[in-house]
Formats: sequence, structure tokens, C-alpha cells
Amino acid sequence: MMKLVLKTGPLAAIAAALAGCVSVSPDAGMNHVAALTQERIGAAPFKQANPEDEALASERVAKLLRQPMTAGRAVQIALLNNRHLQAAYNELGISEAQFVQAALPPSPTISVARLAASIEREIERQILVNLFGLITQRSRQKISEAKIRQAQMRAAHETLKIAAQA
Repeated sequence: MMKLVLKTGPLAAIAAALAGCVSVSPDAGMNHVAALTQERIGAAPFKQANPEDEALASERVAKLLRQPMTAGRAVQIALLNNRHLQAAYNELGISEAQFVQAALPPSPTISVARLAASIEREIERQILVNLFGLITQRSRQKISEAKIRQAQMRAAHETLKIAAQA
């Protein structure tokens, strides 16, 4: 009887080395948008990422509407209450997720097959790696990074445009 033993130590080390330390930021790129817009309009953009954020935004809008209307309050209400602006902020999060995906190496495929004839047995092991994906990884990462910057500028532009219209 033949036993098949795969040593996973070297494979795990290679996978860990290739994976790197890329992750999605907790603010999904909104800090950069806030830095670009807050000094110009005096109000920070607010991304509504979950139902709690939506409730908080509605509460803030209601509070602002109970006070006398000023230009600053109108800008804050417009920034909190605009769905098109929220879509631009969500696009920023999507761009960042695509960057993380582009930064990760392609997943290897590992297969083990046992071929049995009448008397003989053969065991075949394969590790397949997408070499083209590995070669183009750095270029894909740079393109994704540029897309993040573009999404940040688009979100900042939309924020400033909504503030100017208000």
C-alpha cells in the first residue's frame, strides 16, 4: 500500500510571501476626499455605508431643518441628502476593492490524481500558476491605483459641485 504525503510547509510559505499585506482601508478612501473638500466648503462629506449611517444622516438633516436656514446649513443638508453623491462615494469603495484584488497574486491550482492500472499505481501531483497573471500583476496594480485616485477626484468634484449648487 502506497501512502501519499504532501508537504504543505513550502507551499504555505510561498502563498504567504506572494499574498503581501494589501487590504481595504476602513474609510474606503474618504479621508482623501474629506481633505480635498472640507477646507473649500467648510463641511465634511459623509458616506452612508449602512442603515445606521442613513438614520444618522436623516437625523442630522431633520435637526438642520429645524434651525434658521443659512448657506452653510443648506450645503450640509445637500451633502447629507444627495443619493448621486452617495453613489460617487460607493464607487470609491468599489475602486479600492478592485485595487486589493489586483494586488493579490493569482491563485494557484493544486491537483492530485491517482491512476491505477491492474498492478501498478501512479500518483500525479500538479501545481499550476497563471504566469501571465504574475507577470502583469504590477501593471494591473498601478492601473487600479490610478482608478482609485480617479474615483477620489470624482467624489471630491461631485461633493464640491453639490455644495456650489446648494
